[in-house]
Amino acid sequence: MTEDWGETLFSALSKAGGKAFSNMAVGYNNVDVEAANKYGIAVGNTPVITTKTSFSPKDRLRKCF
Repeated sequence: MTEDWGETLFSALSKAGGKAFSNMAVGYNNVDVEAANKYGIAVGNTPVITTKTSFSPKDRLRKCF
């Protein structure tokens, strides 16, 4: 993601009654966490993205060994 999630977004989100923001991407270097904290907005992030939506039984067995 390249959008800048900062002061303007979190100010508007807070005024609209928002309480949380979640980033669906690897990392959160585009999110101004200090601005989110200033407006009382919790920030969530997906730390690992997988390309598979589910594991097959074969994949599950492979993880065991």
